[in-house]
Amino acid sequence: MNEIPIDYLEVPELPPECKPKSIRVADEVFEIVALSEMDKANRLKVILSKKKKLDFSRIPLDDKKTWNLISSGLTKGVFQLEKQLGKRYCKEIKPRNINELSDVVSLIRPGCLTAEFREKPEEPGKFSSITNTYIKIKHGEWEPEYIHPCLEPILKDTNSVPIYQEQLMKICTDFAGFTLKEADVARKAIGKKKSDVMAKVKINFASGAKACGHSVELAETIFGWIEKFSEYGFNKSHAVSYALIAYKTAYAKAHYPSEFFRAMLTNSGGKQDSMEEIQELVYEARLFHLDVKPPSLALGNADFAKGDDKTILFGLAHIKGVGEGMIKEIKAAGKVVETGYDFIRYCYGLMPGKEKKKLRSNVADALIKSGSLDYLGNKRITLLAEYKLVGILTSREREFIFEKLDANEASTILEAYNLLLESKIPNKSRRPRIMEEVSELNRTLCGTPKKMCIAYEKHLLGIPLSGSLVELYSNEQVNVKCRDFHQLGEKAKVNIGVIIEAIREIKDKNGNRMAFVTVSDETYLLDSVVVFASFYDKVAWILKEGTPVLISGNKNRGGLVVKNIAHL
Repeated sequence: MNEIPIDYLEVPELPPECKPKSIRVADEVFEIVALSEMDKANRLKVILSKKKKLDFSRIPLDDKKTWNLISSGLTKGVFQLEKQLGKRYCKEIKPRNINELSDVVSLIRPGCLTAEFREKPEEPGKFSSITNTYIKIKHGEWEPEYIHPCLEPILKDTNSVPIYQEQLMKICTDFAGFTLKEADVARKAIGKKKSDVMAKVKINFASGAKACGHSVELAETIFGWIEKFSEYGFNKSHAVSYALIAYKTAYAKAHYPSEFFRAMLTNSGGKQDSMEEIQELVYEARLFHLDVKPPSLALGNADFAKGDDKTILFGLAHIKGVGEGMIKEIKAAGKVVETGYDFIRYCYGLMPGKEKKKLRSNVADALIKSGSLDYLGNKRITLLAEYKLVGILTSREREFIFEKLDANEASTILEAYNLLLESKIPNKSRRPRIMEEVSELNRTLCGTPKKMCIAYEKHLLGIPLSGSLVELYSNEQVNVKCRDFHQLGEKAKVNIGVIIEAIREIKDKNGNRMAFVTVSDETYLLDSVVVFASFYDKVAWILKEGTPVLISGNKNRGGLVVKNIAHL
């Protein structure tokens, strides 16, 4: 078997036919799971090694700036920690070394979050999860507890709670005298719930414990305890590897934010909802004083590219409806298009020259609406309307329109349209259709340009880069922007003007409806807005995506607890 070097940001790129789903080493079978995050990591490595000469194998593991970033919960794009759970528990646990970060990676697994582990000292009869117990002990709110003294050296580093499979194996060897092989058999049996093997393991555990001088009752208690947490145990070597990758991506984010966000944005297509991924990354980039500019046909960059030190240029291939397959055609258009009318000519194959190239209608539509042609000086809604007007014409009628424009007999397509209606070219049956389209154009031009541009960008780019709907409203009660919310103190009173981005409705422990709401303004995105059941039914009617609202409430544990919601 050929050896494949596996190291952080050093995984070789293999062709599809060479990517195995599993490999066998001796008697063990290792499953190979593809992670889109590794594509991001590899792209990040390429950018930083070329541009900044950064060697990830040599970065310090005690970098204060990196640990501060992780502990702040600004972990969007950080391996394994970018979801809400990762952000929340990074803030609550505040890891300061790789071992603690490894604990975080393990503690945000479903089992650790839900398993009843220890009775709450302040609430007898109610139990705390493994994750919550770890946090309470780490921050000195609770004292660590051990069922038996021999467990202390095994569990001390994880604040007396069991997190890793290796801890289970160590309990088997130290308490019951198992060999390492027997301990591994126990780990597999318990983790995979093999009842026949587990029965044998339980007998062996009790007899082994007795031989080591422990009572049968104590052995049964500890084995029952092992059974309780073992299915949630994470492999520590796995967790530490994840923690190292997480730390190193966080290091890149802390020290090289421009390169970090370019890599993450370019690989956003690997996510289930690439538009949502782009939105979250762009908003977080703003916290790092980076501005993502709208796409531009003139620049022609397919992927997200560097502008100056504080700007990132949106990639044309990431516009919804465009994609990598159209980049060659789009770049060809960019080389010859100098005006808005040039673009319309090109789309319909009317540019001078032997080769009559065209652009697909959905691509042309997306380029106009996304702002990719703003550099030409045309208003988007005008250019879009004119493009669609030309689209309903016959070949002869189109030629007439551009002949009049070229001869300066008309300065706009609308003026050329009026000349067309005065000519004999359209027959009687077509004239009403043309007049109807002209009327529609005039109605379109009466709309709110900024509002329409924001809507276009939200749909095509994942985020409005020209501003926010919030900016179209004025409310004197607003006292904070989303970007500044995380700087407020606990219990701070908040009045914030936002757009509702998403609503996740759940039921609380009493079966009543409540919701977690994601909101945004022109500065940032907040995904920790909570509407509790006691208030939910009163405001459910206003909780609709895209609605501009004024939210009043208080900051609580890093989130915003809603007290009132009204239209802006």
